Amino acid sequence: FEGVKTQGICPEGNTDPAGLVLNKTLPTCTIVKAECDKVEPAILPVAYMKMLSGWSCATSYTGVAEKTCVPTVLTCALEPVLSGCSQIKPCEYTNSDCRYEYYNCLKVQPGAACAIGCKAPYTGNPTKAFCSSTNNDPNGLSLGDG
Repeated sequence: FEGVKTQGICPEGNTDPAGLVLNKTLPTCTIVKAECDKVEPAILPVAYMKMLSGWSCATSYTGVAEKTCVPTVLTCALEPVLSGCSQIKPCEYTNSDCRYEYYNCLKVQPGAACAIGCKAPYTGNPTKAFCSSTNNDPNGLSLGDG
């Protein structure tokens, strides 16, 4: 850990064993990045891959992988935490409005498109819907020009 030091004083005549008085406030301690870089996760989550240059999202995951460290509660040992990757998922579309035909949009694979049209006896131009190639939200279908 690193941070600015602070000084404490024991007031004259103090009889309280916990009576140390800090000047101002406790220091803000941050984890030294080089120390965090030395520790690796004991169990590698499926969403992450270790690369020579750091961490990356595994195949079928999207995002920016990041490793940080947090202190353990009892010993303050550094515990690595991986974050930033989420699984790529198909887009799903549901609509309770009986006028629309959206069967081809029920489950759209990432990077694909579908069309939402009108059911008979209704008429109208179909609308194209797109699922991003890096979609991680089941409700991620975008209507329009993509």
